[in-house]
Amino acid sequence: MSKEYRTGGTELASNTHILKRRLYAGTQGVFTGSSFMNFGPDVKTLKLSMVLLVFLYSTDDDKISILEKRSFNKAIHSINELSEEDKKELTELLNLLPNANYVLEYIRTNELSSAVVESAINQLKGIVKLNKQDLKLLKDFTSQYKALDE
Repeated sequence: MSKEYRTGGTELASNTHILKRRLYAGTQGVFTGSSFMNFGPDVKTLKLSMVLLVFLYSTDDDKISILEKRSFNKAIHSINELSEEDKKELTELLNLLPNANYVLEYIRTNELSSAVVESAINQLKGIVKLNKQDLKLLKDFTSQYKALDE
């Protein structure tokens, strides 16, 4: 991915905030830290969306830049809906550079329903500003995920 497209990692952080706002604003109004317990599936969707986002961003050039890491960490720690454990898990993800198999294993290990997976994928397709390469990667991942159910 060219540096013109992702300047200073701000796109990764921006897309993380877009996901948060879209998942929690909806018809529920402003979301506060203590009220998120009523929206457990949405927290799972948000986390999976972020796992997928890191997968997409790291796959194009096999790295997450220092600026992207810094921006992502700042965005993660600003999301009150995530527990400290969730934040740590997502922060550590930046050092793993997840591939499609990692994401599939994450889905299996966390016993995420098809509805959560499809919602996370749709959130990325419909909300986040992905380039053509990232959209193709997401489409390929979706095909790989769906093939497991067959």
